[in-house]
This record gives sequence, structure tokens and C-alpha cells, in this order.
Amino acid sequence: MAPHDTPLIAWDDALALDGSAIDRQHKALVDLINQLRGHLGSPDREAQVMQCLTAMYLHAKDHFWDEEAFMERIKAEGTHIVRGRSAQVTEVDGRMIVRGEDMLNDRLVEFPVDLVVLAVGVVPATGSGELARVLGVPRDTE
Repeated sequence: MAPHDTPLIAWDDALALDGSAIDRQHKALVDLINQLRGHLGSPDREAQVMQCLTAMYLHAKDHFWDEEAFMERIKAEGTHIVRGRSAQVTEVDGRMIVRGEDMLNDRLVEFPVDLVVLAVGVVPATGSGELARVLGVPRDTE
């Protein structure tokens, strides 16, 4: 099997949230990423890669619009959302307290919460460095 035939990201149901449309969109994005990798070994890879990147751009645009609509809906239902970096989650008198940075309002925040959802880091798959190099995409060290 050629290196470009191996999926860069293997979809696993453990990556799914709840079987919703957003999960199906996430899986579709993983499929597009794997298609892109498959095109790297193709003789006419430039055209195929551009077609795949266009599909990824359109997919991401729609997906993020859906996610923003979801965020607005849950905010309207009373969910408090802060985009930023949580510096600390502590317990005071039996309540969780979040301290961190509100990036949208450029300020430090501290407030009691019932639930904290922290984003999880993703470790790049083997071969992602090659993909970034071929596409001319810079990689972050974080």
C-alpha cells in the first residue's frame, strides 16, 4: 500500500458527539482530508488537490455557519459561552469557579459554573508533516 493510500485520520465513533448533523459534517471533513492525501500520489495531483481544497473550503464554510447557529441557539437558551483560554478551574464552597481569558472582550474573567467543557488537543497523524509540506501550509508548534 502506497503511503498516500493510508488514511491520514481514521474516523472512529469515539470522535462523534451525539450522531447529529454536526457529527456527520465532522466525518465528511475527515473523509475530505483523507481524499486530499490520496490525491498527493496522483499524476494529475495539482488539479485533484485544488478540487479537493475547494470542496474542503465550501464544507468548512457551511459547517462553521451551522456551528455558529448552534452556539447562538444554546446562548439564547441560557448557556454562557466564553471563547478564550481557561487558566484555572477551582472549587469554592462546593461550586466550580472558572478563571480565564475572554478573548472576544479582551479581559480576564472569573465566574461560577455548573459545567466546564474544555477543548481537547489533537495530535497530528503520521504523515501530516508531509501533507503540510506538499501543500505549502505552515505548521504551528502548539
